[in-house]
Amino acid sequence: MIGPADITAWALANYAEFLRSIIDGNSIFPMRRDRLGRVAASEDPAAFARIVAPLWEGSKQVRGVGYTVVLEPRQRRARALQNEPVAVVIESEDDYLALTGKANEVSAFRTDIEIVRQRLPAALGELRKSPTVVVANGGSWPGIVEVAQYLRDHPRPGCYVRALPVSVPTKFIESHREAIETVLMALPESGYDPVQRSFAARCGFQEESPAVRGRFLCSEARAACGFPVNDVVLRVEDWARLGVPAFVKVVICENRTNFLALPPIPGVLALWGEGGAAAGLLPRFPWLRDAKVVYWGDIDPSGLGILAGLRRSLPKVQSILMDDATLNLHSAKLLPAKRPVGTIDSSLLREPELKAYEQILEPPLGIEQEKLLFRDCLEVLAQALNTHG
Repeated sequence: MIGPADITAWALANYAEFLRSIIDGNSIFPMRRDRLGRVAASEDPAAFARIVAPLWEGSKQVRGVGYTVVLEPRQRRARALQNEPVAVVIESEDDYLALTGKANEVSAFRTDIEIVRQRLPAALGELRKSPTVVVANGGSWPGIVEVAQYLRDHPRPGCYVRALPVSVPTKFIESHREAIETVLMALPESGYDPVQRSFAARCGFQEESPAVRGRFLCSEARAACGFPVNDVVLRVEDWARLGVPAFVKVVICENRTNFLALPPIPGVLALWGEGGAAAGLLPRFPWLRDAKVVYWGDIDPSGLGILAGLRRSLPKVQSILMDDATLNLHSAKLLPAKRPVGTIDSSLLREPELKAYEQILEPPLGIEQEKLLFRDCLEVLAQALNTHG
């Protein structure tokens, strides 16, 4: 038979529905639960009393508040006619709040919902779907509504969040993004676009363009691209507009140490694929589609996932030191690795890479390229750069 903790858990499982009833102006009380668990008919009166005692002692009949135990007479051979619990009922909101300990939270919820009801009633439908968003941002709804109202009246403003002319600071907006976006979904006139990848893009703010670092490993390649220095950091859109001659080959290094240590190599531009930029940013460079591209990342699930992502846009990219031969040769250097973020399309890996991936996926293992002798790595890189395809 269930006890007080089970009834509290049942009440909390209905918390979102209770909050929705506040938004709707309805009531879900009384709440009734009929399934309490069975007590064997063969139990004698003393044993029966011990079994049901916790349920009874936690009830409103004893404590004055909370759930009420519904009793009905039952005739049992072992214990004759006796009242048995057949259901529990939470009769009122006061009982519910006492049982769940949510009185202060619900009071704040009512205040916040009233603010939305008065100033932005169109948002109530979306908040009804996710009432816990209101709770999670308790006390902040005047500012949330102000931001949403501004974006409704000035859709997709094109400024940085910092420049938005509202009374709340930038950090307030950043820390309440989920609530703001929930409200904006109810305001089509705001131009909110849920399919975009970033908060700024979804809301129409200007966002800082990501930058990519590159190193020209020969003066001829550098001069052909019009740069006075070898080491450059450019915004993605500036790299995309760059005129890169066909003779320039590209090495993408995921590891910063390897990227910085690369020696002069004729006709080569090295790009640092920091933090998955190889798959997420570099494919935006149209000139890479016709270039000879070599990718050099760690032999771990994440590194091979980045390689697979890069091949979606650059199917001819060649990897080095990311195959089963390298893995087996240096298996003593394997260490636990992080699991990749998201799913990996393993069909984009070539057979030696796929064999390595299958060996290190479960549990996730990996070898950092810094663990390999750099001289040997450079020999493999030179061979890859000099092969066709």
